[in-house]
Amino acid sequence: MQNLILNKKFLLFLAILSIGTLLFSLFFSQKTRLGLPQLVYSTPTTNSLGADVFNPVMIQFDKPILVKDFTIISSPEESWDLAQEGQNSLRISHSLALRPSTKYQLVLSWKSSPLPALTFTTQSSQGDPRLVQTLTQELNRDYPLAKLTPYNTPLYRVVYSAPMTLEITIKNRGISSQKATEEVRSWVTSVGGDATTHKYIISNQSLPSSPTINNLQSPLTPFSTGTP
Repeated sequence: MQNLILNKKFLLFLAILSIGTLLFSLFFSQKTRLGLPQLVYSTPTTNSLGADVFNPVMIQFDKPILVKDFTIISSPEESWDLAQEGQNSLRISHSLALRPSTKYQLVLSWKSSPLPALTFTTQSSQGDPRLVQTLTQELNRDYPLAKLTPYNTPLYRVVYSAPMTLEITIKNRGISSQKATEEVRSWVTSVGGDATTHKYIISNQSLPSSPTINNLQSPLTPFSTGTP
């Protein structure tokens, strides 16, 4: 009889322990879930179509957040930059235009805990804005003064002959190569360029011949004052 009572007490203890463990687990899980920042608004909105390929992604949460607590991955993979935008918001920027007509899935993690994914599809385009942007960036990187060349003065002419390489053609023998190079370097600085990152070469193009007394005179028939 005593053993039966002990068994019942032991089973009751196990039941109470199991229920307590379950309740604690549910409470902890709920508390953890409620601790995660919840997305309340985004641009573009989730599952939207025609998202702009240039604009950053904006996300607003239901509580104050710190950008340092977040990481991001995406499919397809991109290079993203996270920045704080107010107490409750993040700005997710991308250096290159997103791919047109492409479905993106962004997954933010807060303190290593993943948040629900944000999915959207970018706008369609007849061209490839990403390619145009890449080519423009390369042009600005390799030929930063392209819009200002050819640069002409009465003494010399300056054009790009290769990336970051300015070719100087002397038009007047009154200026030396060294002096022309110094003036071109000053011009680069004056228009906002970096003279130290450019290379300067003197063109091998032949110069116009200097005028002489002989080729300035008109051919005349010799005048004779005597009689034959």
